[in-house]
Amino acid sequence: MPINRANTIAVIKQEMDNQSDNPATVPAEAREALATAIGNAVFDSMIGREVLVNGVTSDGATFTATGIIQE
Repeated sequence: MPINRANTIAVIKQEMDNQSDNPATVPAEAREALATAIGNAVFDSMIGREVLVNGVTSDGATFTATGIIQE
């Protein structure tokens, strides 16, 4: 099950706190850690979500189907 918006925000905030609370933080390493945390949080918020997919068959008929976002 995907994480919700509040969980996504909490994960990102926690990583920001982790970086800002460490006086020995190297800026390049902090940027990498933040980028990774944000990427993972966004990924976790999307995987498993159910979406409607609209399409057209080879003979021109339209259809709507349900899909689940997967890795």
